[in-house]
Amino acid sequence: ASAAAAAAPYERYAVTVEAAPIGLELNETEAESTRVLVAGVQPWGACAGQVEAGDELVGVGNPTSAETTLFFEHEADIAAGGEGVFTTDDCYGLLSSVVQADQFPVTLHFRRVRRASPAPAAAASSPRAQVDEEALKKYLKMAKFGCPPEAAVLKAETEGLAPAALDELRRRLGLEAPPAPSTKVDDAKVEEFTKAHKRGAPAEAVMNKARGQGLDAATLEAVAKALGVAAPTTPAVKKGDA
Repeated sequence: ASAAAAAAPYERYAVTVEAAPIGLELNETEAESTRVLVAGVQPWGACAGQVEAGDELVGVGNPTSAETTLFFEHEADIAAGGEGVFTTDDCYGLLSSVVQADQFPVTLHFRRVRRASPAPAAAASSPRAQVDEEALKKYLKMAKFGCPPEAAVLKAETEGLAPAALDELRRRLGLEAPPAPSTKVDDAKVEEFTKAHKRGAPAEAVMNKARGQGLDAATLEAVAKALGVAAPTTPAVKKGDA
């Protein structure tokens, strides 16, 4: 059959039982039916975890001799959904004889309504997939010709390269992504600079001193608010960092 052909409505599977109990409950309300439906599976039985209620028993086989008794006139009827020729009572009798004669191991053949394949999940969008390669070329070339990777990234930042592209540039240049800005305020520092202002130091001078200590943005903003001045856009570089 071609790949484009529709899948058969049923799929087959087999369970090899090494010893009793088998643990199958067949649908006894339709004992004369030639659709041998599984009504339940005992948790202590050999079929537990493999067979489900609603599956159909379609054959019994001997795994050591490859002999199988199928309950259908034509094997193709199994996957196609056709009716068998054995009744539920017939199957109970066959299974009972296997257990009583201890004819294990035995292979039980089943069919199950084929489940629709789940739709493939949409590929998660990756920042790397959205990067404009042309936008990276300039900075990668700078690093290739001797520019320190940090300087190339800094130039990319000042020129407004997109965040996803910046992350990709750092990755390619072997740099770790910068840590997320801290949102925790250093209350002790805020109090220190507030007291300095109260003792008479000009607010702008106090603010410049705070910036010179390289405090995080959240703390700098809190200091500026306490002093009544505009918050700086970036922390000042500490001495020795340049």
